[in-house]
Amino acid sequence: MASLPSPRGSVTFTPDGIDALEDAMEALLHEQKIKTRWSEENLWALIATMTVAASEAANVSEFIERALSRVMSARQAVTIVLLANVRWDSEPLAIGDAVVGKADRDFFELVNRRAGERCTVGSEAAEAWLRDRVLARPAVDGLSPVAVATWSHRQDDGAFRAAQRAAGELVDLCLLMTRELSSYRASSVEVNRPGVRGLVLDRSAVTEFLPGSSRMELVAQPLTVTDLHPSSQTTHWYSADPLPLDAALLSSDTLNAVETAMKPWVIGPRIRTSARWFGEAFFTSEADDSSLALGVAMDALLSGRSAVPGGAMADRFALLERDPVKRLDRRAQYLDLYGVRSSVAHGGRSSRLSDQTFTQSYQQAVHWAARRMLELGSAFAPDTPNAVDTVFDQLRLGAAIWPSEQSPLGQVDPVLAPKADESITLGPCGSEL
Repeated sequence: MASLPSPRGSVTFTPDGIDALEDAMEALLHEQKIKTRWSEENLWALIATMTVAASEAANVSEFIERALSRVMSARQAVTIVLLANVRWDSEPLAIGDAVVGKADRDFFELVNRRAGERCTVGSEAAEAWLRDRVLARPAVDGLSPVAVATWSHRQDDGAFRAAQRAAGELVDLCLLMTRELSSYRASSVEVNRPGVRGLVLDRSAVTEFLPGSSRMELVAQPLTVTDLHPSSQTTHWYSADPLPLDAALLSSDTLNAVETAMKPWVIGPRIRTSARWFGEAFFTSEADDSSLALGVAMDALLSGRSAVPGGAMADRFALLERDPVKRLDRRAQYLDLYGVRSSVAHGGRSSRLSDQTFTQSYQQAVHWAARRMLELGSAFAPDTPNAVDTVFDQLRLGAAIWPSEQSPLGQVDPVLAPKADESITLGPCGSEL
């Protein structure tokens, strides 16, 4: 016997009733509409609650039919999260399938305009959230907290996890696609990694409002004893400067490139996976970890989900170059980067990693490849992952060539192509690609 609480007292399940409930759950979990929307844990809780409610309904069969219909056809849920360690000084922006901006009424108005047939946020819920979760926070330098809204077929806990991933994806794509991050004071030594606020601490807020003695938790002050210095103490501190997300996104052609990468097309998953690992590389303080993550970011661009040998990957990197004369240099560049990454992956340590410009050049190579993959998708219009592989084969065998800038086929969105005389700087010191 088992029982569940209800407003009218406990609802008791007989053994046969429990068996019937388990059979119903098993059947539901095989339904595609259910698998798209619900985790097993959330569904169990929901069905148990519905079962209790059904026991009190005037027409049990009608109630169950109506309730199951709602469960199986639930609209896309909207989830709003606050971001830590970023700032936004512009109007709210709809980008891809998300809305980002200062957490205020204008933000919610844009969210509801973009919702379409999906869930919207009622005025009462929006006002309560702004009052209790936004305005209740002490202001830091007069900056409003930054919010991101996303929609997902996933419900309940799944909706939050989807929002968490989408918010991270937006930031990572911005890092990958922005041509000159250093001009926005964006480097791993200057900016704490952005993330969902609360799960990631907003360093500006913590620094501002922690009591004096508690601020010791924000710095490392090791004691070092050497022959020259019997007692030496240094202070290591991460800056609290937030990433100016709007300035980076709205610069030059970054917004167009990010929106293109977010679209549901065959190149999109490669770019988004690459961006995730580019972000991992960008915010790590260890050069060997960065080289491994950048290697994965490059693999995601060139091979997708397929296993491609290293030599073939070098060829693909070279084939992204429009000018055939420069392809040998591109191939050599890839092999040079891959050699260091491979050494680290097999437990070695390359002296190249002690040179900061090496990591910067690796970042720039991934950035260049990501931009060129966007142009490959626009120029050759592959519609499946296998078709992308075919494009590389055709380029390698001479069965296809990059269209000229002047040809109708070559007139893809010009913002996706780097300018011939443009420098691309990603690190705080920077170098030209």
